[in-house]
Amino acid sequence: MRFNSGAEHALRPRIFLDCEGLKMKPRTILAIVALGCSSPSFAGDEMLAVTPSGQTQMVFLNSDTISAGSKLANTCLNRGLMVVSNNSTEVVCEAKMGVLQGALSQVLIGNSYSTPPRQFLKFNLVQAGQDARVQATSWTETQMAFGQIRRVDHNNDDGHNNMMGFMAIAGADYLSGTSFPNYAFLGVQGTQILQWNEGGKMIYGLVVSEIIGGSNADKMGILVDDRIVKINDRTFKDTEDFMKRLRKPKIGEAISIELRRGGQPVSVEGIAEVRPTVLRDTSPAVANSETQVSSDISKPEISTRLKNLEELKENGLISDQEYDQKRREILADL
Repeated sequence: MRFNSGAEHALRPRIFLDCEGLKMKPRTILAIVALGCSSPSFAGDEMLAVTPSGQTQMVFLNSDTISAGSKLANTCLNRGLMVVSNNSTEVVCEAKMGVLQGALSQVLIGNSYSTPPRQFLKFNLVQAGQDARVQATSWTETQMAFGQIRRVDHNNDDGHNNMMGFMAIAGADYLSGTSFPNYAFLGVQGTQILQWNEGGKMIYGLVVSEIIGGSNADKMGILVDDRIVKINDRTFKDTEDFMKRLRKPKIGEAISIELRRGGQPVSVEGIAEVRPTVLRDTSPAVANSETQVSSDISKPEISTRLKNLEELKENGLISDQEYDQKRREILADL
């Protein structure tokens, strides 16, 4: 479909908060992660993605920790955050706070004698086979009059959603076993939101660039190049609004989508469905005869793998069930 640039305008998805103009509740100012007009706003009332351990964790597939750390550090820099430290095991970034945000934070965790609050994002990295697993935390801190540090962790659902969104922007994937029980899943990917005039009224529509096979959108008959303009008769103006509309329907409730297809209105209906749990084959690939080398594994290598596995468990990056399974796999190589 060709778009007439004179009749419609592409809008940049608003995935960053304007902190100075944002009306924030006291509990939100500390939960929104170092949004500081720099981080993506994926905040919601409940966890969007629930990991097997319940922690804020994702994985960089086929990556070492150095490469994964560089991606996270660059994402910080690209969004105006300062990189405090960056090595093979951790990345720490500091977000600049807006005037309003800083003032509210100081009221909540400090006093007139404390230093201006500072917001931090920390990513702990551990090598897990061919992948780099990362666990994220964030907090706001201030130094009191006598030197003691007062810190408030952003460990609620808003903080979790924002950190998961940040890692996704950096290129991380969901861990196998991650589920999405709290929000309706449509199954579309959109490249941009367009704005155009229709009968003297401005219309906003998400241009569908991809349909996930077997998803709700696929079942409802949504097509690539369709423009989604309403969800359950509610309009939206940016990606944040779009996601809010998808949070409204409960799983199992009816959901209606209004589209524009070739300039004509089309309506489709379905039932709100949960996004399928992420499942990934974690078994080691079998090398072919041309690339296979000796299958003998030395005891020192086994010892190193077991030690790395212990670190994953101690850091809370894998569950007890995952630990037991991986340990059996390693010992089976003896």
